[in-house]
Amino acid sequence: MIVYLINWNFDEYYYRKFEIDHLIKSGMEVQIISIGHLFYKKHKKLDQSDFTNIKVFSPNSLFSLLKYINFIKASNAKFLLVSYVHNTSFKRLFINLFLKVRKIKYIFIFNHGLPSGEEVNSPEIQTSLFLKIKNFAVKLYRKDIYFLYIYSRFTIPIVSFLSNFLSLKPSFLLVSGAHHIKKYQQSSNIKIIPFNSFDYSNHLLNLSSASSKNKDLKRIICYLDGAQPFFSGDNYILGIKNHLTVDKWYPALCKFFKKIEEDYNATVVICGHPQTSFERYSDVFEKREVVYGRTNEIIEKSILTVTRGSTAVSFALINKIPILGIISDEMIATKVDITSNVIFNAINCKVLNIDHFDISNANLLEFNNDKYEAYITNFMTADNGFRPNYKIISKLYLNI
Repeated sequence: MIVYLINWNFDEYYYRKFEIDHLIKSGMEVQIISIGHLFYKKHKKLDQSDFTNIKVFSPNSLFSLLKYINFIKASNAKFLLVSYVHNTSFKRLFINLFLKVRKIKYIFIFNHGLPSGEEVNSPEIQTSLFLKIKNFAVKLYRKDIYFLYIYSRFTIPIVSFLSNFLSLKPSFLLVSGAHHIKKYQQSSNIKIIPFNSFDYSNHLLNLSSASSKNKDLKRIICYLDGAQPFFSGDNYILGIKNHLTVDKWYPALCKFFKKIEEDYNATVVICGHPQTSFERYSDVFEKREVVYGRTNEIIEKSILTVTRGSTAVSFALINKIPILGIISDEMIATKVDITSNVIFNAINCKVLNIDHFDISNANLLEFNNDKYEAYITNFMTADNGFRPNYKIISKLYLNI
């Protein structure tokens, strides 16, 4: 049996992302244990098994979680735990200590497909005394961020020390990207197994059908939407206020859409974030179409992909679609998330501020193919067999 232990609610998005249907078809028995509600007060415990035939267990307490894991171990001659419970808090540390005591094999997965930041040579990312002072001032202004910052600065070093002292390590670490694999091989004695980012693995699964699809005659510009600001996403659960406002973000965004639609004779299609639920033709986007669950398909048909930092931009890299990064005055003011910076700088794509932009002399359909190829190799895959993730996990399970 393969058991996924996750920190969030399990839904159809993660059912596809984890390639559960492929695991089942290959003969694997799969269960999900969802425990986000044990860590975050605002994380609601939900019935998460309506859409699929696999069991999703949501324990009422930490004790019931450990009891259930014991039950699985006693009921199965062999099982592999795919854990997303990393040693970042005392409660998570206790769970992993329990796994060690019970001699349960578990794996961690590091495959977000992103640069870490330190390997991207950009003046915007480089740390200086001025930037440290500035960022600290931002944290003081944003009290919700500041308290999390203080808590993490106090907790994580202690938890890290205890984790090393107790030698709480997974049996295997599945890592995507040659850069990250090399880094972990140099700094860890855990067995490293090459893996794919979720999006790259999804691409491998769709290779056979993608070749038979014809390009849509309609010129499409794909916009990869985020959860904020109309929906709160993970920020609500974590107790963090949105750094974008509805009244400023969406009018500026739609004004920008109108301009690029006119200049490139194309239609913007919004790929909705899985934590949102817009109507198909939402007033928020001035009646532009919003689609869900078809991101790879829409990007493949597009002439340009626009993003403020979504990891789904990897589909554009794979399909060699030009990428345009967007920011806003509010994003610049808060500097909450550097995800967009590390992506944009790694692929050397154009970045526009939607509050102040001029595209009259810009060719937004250019891209650096060498940068795309390097990004895919360094951060998205390193499995030379071109196997999707479910095959890698299945093989690992059969060999333990």
